[in-house]
Amino acid sequence: MATSSTNIESSNEVSIARIRRRQSAKRAYKDTDSLRPSSDPEVLESTADRHIHAPEVLESTTDRLIHAMADHQHIDTIQDTLFEGSDATPDREVIPIAKGIAVVIHHTDDLRASVHLRQPVVRVSMIDAKSGQHVKKTRPDLCAVSYYERQNETVDYILPIQTQPFCPGKSGSVLQPVWEESLVINEDSSKLYEENTVFFFEILALPTACSNWADSRQAQSWYKIAWSFLRPTRSSLVGRKCRLQLYSYPNQQAEVYPVWTNHKMTAYSSTLYITVKVITLEDQPQPTLRSMAPHQKEEGTVPFEQLTNQSHAIGITSSTSVAAGPLQHTSAWTRAAGQSCQVPNRLDKVLHPGTQGCSALAFSPDGRFLACAGVSGESYPVTIWEVSSWTLVLSSDDHRGLVYNFSWSSQSSLVASASADSVCRVWSLERSAPPLTLPHPCFVYGVQFAASAAIVCTAGYDACLRVWRLREESVDLMAELREHRGLVNCLASDGGRSTLYSCDSVGGMCIWTIRENAQLQRKVKVTEGESILQITLHSAGKKALIRTVNQLVMFDLRIEKVVHCYTSSSVHTCSLISPCGTLVFSGTKDGCLYAWRTDISEAQRVRVTCLQKMASISSMAFHPVEHVIVVSAVASHQPVAVLVYENSMNNTVTFCPVSNTPHLLCSSWDNHVRLYDVASNVLRVDYTHSYAVLDCTFSDPSHSFSGSVDGVLKGYDFSARAETILGTHEEGIRCVQYCQELGLVVTGSWDKTVKLWDPRQKHSVGTYDQNGESVYTMSLCGDRLVVGTSNRKILVWDLKNMQFAEQRRASSLKYQTRSIQCFPNKQGFVLSSIEGRVAVEYLDTDPETQKKKYAFKCHRLKEGGVEHIYPVNAVSFHSSHGTFATGGSDGFVNIWDPFNKKRLCQFHRYPSDIASLGFNIDGTMIAIAVSNLGEQMAAKVHVKWGKSKFEVELNLDDKPTALKSTLFKLSGVPPDRQTLMIGGIKIGDEEWGKARDKLKPNTTLMMMGSAETLPEAPIQQVKFVEDMSENEKAAGLGLPTGLDNLGNTCYINATLQCLRAVPELREVLKDYPNSERGIQISQILATRLKHLYGSMDAGAAGIIVKATLSMFIEILHEAVPHFGERDEKTGSFRQQDAHECWSAVVSNLAESLVNRGTVTPVGQSTSFIDRYFSLQLQTKYKCEDSASEPETQEVEKSYQLSCFISQDVKYLHTGLLKGLEGTVEKHCPALGKDARYSKKSSVSRLPAYLTIQFVRFFVGKAGDSEEVVPKKILKDVKFPMKLDVYEMCSTSLQEKLLPMRQKFKQVEDQKLIQKAKEITEGATLGLRQQHVAETKVEYEPFSFPDDPGSSNSGFYELLAVLTHQGRSSSSGHYLGWVRRKNGDWIKLDDDVVSAVPEEEVLKLSGGGDWHTAYILLYGPRKLEKLKECSVDSPSSMDI
Repeated sequence: MATSSTNIESSNEVSIARIRRRQSAKRAYKDTDSLRPSSDPEVLESTADRHIHAPEVLESTTDRLIHAMADHQHIDTIQDTLFEGSDATPDREVIPIAKGIAVVIHHTDDLRASVHLRQPVVRVSMIDAKSGQHVKKTRPDLCAVSYYERQNETVDYILPIQTQPFCPGKSGSVLQPVWEESLVINEDSSKLYEENTVFFFEILALPTACSNWADSRQAQSWYKIAWSFLRPTRSSLVGRKCRLQLYSYPNQQAEVYPVWTNHKMTAYSSTLYITVKVITLEDQPQPTLRSMAPHQKEEGTVPFEQLTNQSHAIGITSSTSVAAGPLQHTSAWTRAAGQSCQVPNRLDKVLHPGTQGCSALAFSPDGRFLACAGVSGESYPVTIWEVSSWTLVLSSDDHRGLVYNFSWSSQSSLVASASADSVCRVWSLERSAPPLTLPHPCFVYGVQFAASAAIVCTAGYDACLRVWRLREESVDLMAELREHRGLVNCLASDGGRSTLYSCDSVGGMCIWTIRENAQLQRKVKVTEGESILQITLHSAGKKALIRTVNQLVMFDLRIEKVVHCYTSSSVHTCSLISPCGTLVFSGTKDGCLYAWRTDISEAQRVRVTCLQKMASISSMAFHPVEHVIVVSAVASHQPVAVLVYENSMNNTVTFCPVSNTPHLLCSSWDNHVRLYDVASNVLRVDYTHSYAVLDCTFSDPSHSFSGSVDGVLKGYDFSARAETILGTHEEGIRCVQYCQELGLVVTGSWDKTVKLWDPRQKHSVGTYDQNGESVYTMSLCGDRLVVGTSNRKILVWDLKNMQFAEQRRASSLKYQTRSIQCFPNKQGFVLSSIEGRVAVEYLDTDPETQKKKYAFKCHRLKEGGVEHIYPVNAVSFHSSHGTFATGGSDGFVNIWDPFNKKRLCQFHRYPSDIASLGFNIDGTMIAIAVSNLGEQMAAKVHVKWGKSKFEVELNLDDKPTALKSTLFKLSGVPPDRQTLMIGGIKIGDEEWGKARDKLKPNTTLMMMGSAETLPEAPIQQVKFVEDMSENEKAAGLGLPTGLDNLGNTCYINATLQCLRAVPELREVLKDYPNSERGIQISQILATRLKHLYGSMDAGAAGIIVKATLSMFIEILHEAVPHFGERDEKTGSFRQQDAHECWSAVVSNLAESLVNRGTVTPVGQSTSFIDRYFSLQLQTKYKCEDSASEPETQEVEKSYQLSCFISQDVKYLHTGLLKGLEGTVEKHCPALGKDARYSKKSSVSRLPAYLTIQFVRFFVGKAGDSEEVVPKKILKDVKFPMKLDVYEMCSTSLQEKLLPMRQKFKQVEDQKLIQKAKEITEGATLGLRQQHVAETKVEYEPFSFPDDPGSSNSGFYELLAVLTHQGRSSSSGHYLGWVRRKNGDWIKLDDDVVSAVPEEEVLKLSGGGDWHTAYILLYGPRKLEKLKECSVDSPSSMDI
């Protein structure tokens, strides 16, 4: 453009302000954090790329700003730096133009594939056609483009303005960029209609990606792609959507205006869609964080000093608020030291740290505090909560980006956060001061305190581990450690915090010793190139839970191998190990929380059902000393869920002894005692013990007593809501009773004693030994006490005289006593055992009375001929009828008549064990406590076989054959030869029979039978097809090797499999040098593709192929950065367009596969890709508006033909011809304005391998909304197995093709003659055919002698098909279909390879949601060389 250098420099300065004003960052213009990335760290979105990869447009002024940031110099505002020395007043009133101009940039058609095409922008300039200068403003003080341009008085013209960079993957492909952005110009709309006003539109791309942030500042300039122009002098163009022809730049140094004035314009094969319209601007818009109009002021909130922790020096108050007063620890944790953690089963409460959810959570080591990283629109608040009361103790808005991770110091006094705003901050809970700031040049993903609270380690996007020393008001950078090959995603430390583990994006782990200095212990390869997203150390320090993109595994750090794999139905998004080390938790993308046990051999998944399904879980944390887990997600109005463990096992239920008071008292394992009003179904009182409560009882309606596992006896006054501790036992209190006659509390304990307590004196009045046995159950019978102990003993005491036991008797039941209840008439008692029996006994020792006692079986179920026996856990008497109820572990409650010895009724089956029963005083209600008591049916028994003895686990629920199978493994005696006996009873195969009653724990069985010689294992292990991996199946069946899907990489796999079908490409790659030291990415890409194809050709192991594929994908992501984008929620790679991938691979290979030493004719390329894949299109343009304008002709190179699909296109041939003709609008020199041209193209060179793309994807509106979404054309378009493109060729090329096409015709004729001879000559011809079949087939060359890699016939055969299943190019699934040499077809679905018939391939033409052909690869149709032969002389055969 013919403008002065001064104007150009000013233009760049102010237009960059416009870019920043329009970008979607979350910081003010004054906020220097806007120079850092503000999006997801895994994906360099538009804002991040704009600042990291394109700093050169800032030129000298912005460079001063960046250097000021690096040196931590004071900067008041960005506008003062950009316009230093100006006398303009920033805050004077700005008056807008009543009618302004808006330029809407919509999208383009397909752009040419290029390695330089990344995140394109459109720059718009208003130029005076006569002078070549920018159009002058109506008033010099007018803000035409930027609010701050008026501070520079030399800017008296309309500055260029440009869009945001297009970010691929959101609304389209980089080859079809969609901006849909309005660029507002605060200038009088009359400028549109001036004769000399010309709009120039330049499509520019960000420069080539640099290796790091520092190198990116040295990039030279924008890469120029194409340009166009518009002269809106005709009023009909204003307000209408226009389609502008694009033109190519002669070179990268060319300016648009000279090219336009000289009319040396070369058409670019694409168009740009724009709209220019007149708009009305608001008079006085309010200031905002990001202005939407040139005259709207921008106001930031955070100055640069706060980032460097100098707030105290400049008088700025920190945005951090800390609750006043000292923080006291008042909680009593319910999880004892060494106790296993439990899976939470109840949602206790929710927290709201942000309006859009929470991204990170962490409990302090002492469990007192919880740190939350909220997300609230443009702010990212950090909040810290006191756990016992869930009160907020700290709130801060210092971060300007998403917080990824927290780390607490060992004393719980400091907490550090890692964030996407390139800063790590450290807060102190002991003093009210601004947080310390640890600045970084990139995203910070991980932070971890070392053994000393003064040392912090951080890591992030630049693959560097940094060690910092914290001081009172400053920080020192101690070391920068660069041992990782990929970005460092996570950090973890051991219990002593002297060993640090860091994991990166290429599957590597570094283990460090962090003390006063940092030292690398060793490196560990965890995965084959798969990114490690999270690591959590096991409490023992020998294992680590590692979460990658696709899996969750337990990794043994000693042997460096995976020992467990935890699978779920959805992608793992976060994970943790419980503090006890026995549980693994995982949150998934579908919002579910799962748990596994780590201390069993088979990991079984359990879903945590108390968590209602939420958005994709982003973070969770387990309390270090409580059964509490907190879970969060990043989504609108998504709170943090606090889940707690509540033991639902009720131990005792008892009614109030007063009839007019319907109160029920319950004790349970969750440490609570609850008083319920049964009449109104209301919880009246809830008080707690420190540990589980085993029993409770009423003394009167206002008082209760309860005993817990820790041996504490507690009294509670319901009226006063006051509790009293009466005393303790040495061990847990199992039973609590109240004697109404004597006014005493009676307790029985596992410490083998019974104690009596006077509630008025609040201490024990006597302790009595129970024959040295633990008390399991007891019941009061007036002033007599019946006690059941551990060794099946029954002791009867007189509470008035506790000097000795009144009676000592053995239980009439053979197994452990579970419950005792006395008759209401005080004459006897009922006891139950664990063996499904109940006994009725009497206290009177008279022999005649003792004859009345009896026992009976109950709570036994027969299922499939097998009787299952359950413990009888509870017994309760009806006060008036004398009947009693029993409850067992079978879930049933039975009512019995003890006098008539029969069962009266049975309640319905409850879902779990019956733990306790209780009738009310008048017998009108019964309370039933249902709990999971975990009764087990299995027991260990001994089996004697000759001189050998085995200990095995016996489960009577199984058939005897299960036991015999176990014994066969131990002894070698086949089950049909085994004879098992116990007590003279033979055990059969199907039923235990009478042996069931004798099979008790530790009993001994006899086995007879001789072992046979076991067959020796084969030397070579036999492997069946169903046990083979997909690669082993492919090798066995002669199929090609598949490629693993490494996370939405099916589009890459399909592309590589189709290109591998070209044998010449594989051969040229074999000879390519192995060095990766070349400066070009394309050279490294070719080298890694060589290794990948080599490992596939050699039939290498799947892990090797996967490793080489991972390395190729890694370099492909460098060549095309947006291919490396990751989903913000799942962390996995995003799906991309396979056509874009195909174009990127081909264009990179075109640059690298060049034979630089070869001498070729003038005009021919030395690139292999150009020779074998490129075609030339000869296009003629004819102006339809001017007959005097001569016809022009242009020649361009392309790597494909496009099949445009419309309503009338049913066949591939029709779509190809349709794409060669059309109309475009471009500048007409004869008319001096834009005019319509007819365009007709023909092919002037054909490659050996022809690529054809079905143009199925486009961008359109979603229904009636204005939202632009990608769409797909599903129309059925038939394609042939053999293709002839002769009709599409130019006349000159058709003449060159004729000789070889005539040879094809001769061969076809010869085949007809041979077929006729086969009928007439019979055997003689058969001998000739046999001879021909045994002769090696030779083919005619398929290229012209002077043009290797071309097609000399125009005949093609279908070689490969790339298909897509789905409705969008950025979603769905891609497959490859390749033809083999024998004509069979192979379907390549990632690592699943299978043979398919040709008919299946022809069904890929579309018409539904099945796999639809997207790219066709046709290869040369080869012609066999004919040889004359006969029976007598093989060299003679008539043609």
